[in-house]
Amino acid sequence: MPLVNIQIQCFDAPSPSSWETGTRQWVTAILNDEPPAAWTELFDREVAQRGGDLAESEPMIKKNTIVFFSAPDNARNLAGLFRELTVAVNIAYAATSLTIASKDKPFAP
Repeated sequence: MPLVNIQIQCFDAPSPSSWETGTRQWVTAILNDEPPAAWTELFDREVAQRGGDLAESEPMIKKNTIVFFSAPDNARNLAGLFRELTVAVNIAYAATSLTIASKDKPFAP
């Protein structure tokens, strides 16, 4: 498993003024690369474990994007949570990669 560094480049969302009060719209986080399947699995697991606003936003990874639901008054909060989440998943993915590599090639001084 090669190491990856998935990062959110930017967000694409409808203009908050166009959202009706009390409705949610799709927001898209554009990633720097398409994550591998194992990274996506870790992402889904982490969303489920963290729950709350992240899980309620129903995120889906589609190619090099994360698509999620947000209300206009919660979009900035969710953007920050997804940025933090991608860092956490990168760390977990790297740890998994290193564990697999160490099983294949044990360290010997």
